[in-house]
Amino acid sequence: MIYGLGLVAVIWTLFFGLNTIVRYLIVRSHLTQTEVVATLELRRRSTEKINFLRNLFLLFWVTAATAGFTQSKPFTLGVLLGGVLLAALWPLYLRSRTRTTELLYFDSRGMTIFPARTAMLQDGAFQIRIDWKDTFGYSVYKGNVQFSLHPCGYVEQHYGNQRNELKQILDRLGIRKLIAYDVIHRDEIAEDSPELEVLAERVEAMVRDVAAGYISEFAMLGIRLEVDRMIHEGDDEEDEQDTGAYALARVLMYEDDEVTQELEWLIWEQYEDLYEVISLPEDRLYETFDDRLQAVLNQKLQEAGVEPRQTILQ
Repeated sequence: MIYGLGLVAVIWTLFFGLNTIVRYLIVRSHLTQTEVVATLELRRRSTEKINFLRNLFLLFWVTAATAGFTQSKPFTLGVLLGGVLLAALWPLYLRSRTRTTELLYFDSRGMTIFPARTAMLQDGAFQIRIDWKDTFGYSVYKGNVQFSLHPCGYVEQHYGNQRNELKQILDRLGIRKLIAYDVIHRDEIAEDSPELEVLAERVEAMVRDVAAGYISEFAMLGIRLEVDRMIHEGDDEEDEQDTGAYALARVLMYEDDEVTQELEWLIWEQYEDLYEVISLPEDRLYETFDDRLQAVLNQKLQEAGVEPRQTILQ
């Protein structure tokens, strides 16, 4: 009986159970050899369904085949007990961290990914490495962070429900954001989530902060600056999947109480089943607004026959 039980355990361990052991050892080795500065765990639901009837049929078939082949009742009983134990443990294994959790470890030189192990021991990679020196930036598109590679091509890394957390880590490490806007699925932002409202308030506050530094210089030209935010909710008569909703931050330029020029920055836009959302590190977002206002100021100064701002500062 012991031999039968042991045989079942050995076969299961060789094909599946070693995933847990090998993955643990590789992760532990990486942590001891690398100075990790940030960690991200991406959980995903197990899509595998447990077919109890099929497993029960397989268990009895294997038991009957063993009984007919060995003619040993103790050995057959061991196989049966081993099968029962594995059937009881299998749901726990399917939902274990080994099969449901992808581990991302960040260090100053790159990112190491330990994918969830859903196949047998010999199938799939235990460890994937992306070195920062091989990338020149990243973008966010439909559930993935795309790392652009030298001289061409890219590598994708899904982010699950932790898009913001992953971006914050990359920004903190100084990995350049290539595109100012993220394209994300509509269901990534819950209907009752304040994420878009918080983003709009933050962008408006930053535009106000930038504009405050130019008020006096525009005033010398007889121009008054006002900052506001405009939100378009979309047309109810339009298709549900294409509402045309968007939010803008605006700088209005008044001359004699009349708006003569208007600068707009798209904060977010909704179309089809997607959102396009402005997304840059704080310093680069500030620079974006500052550069555009500076360009308008220089143009106005030149039109008025006055040296641009940088010449005056010199």
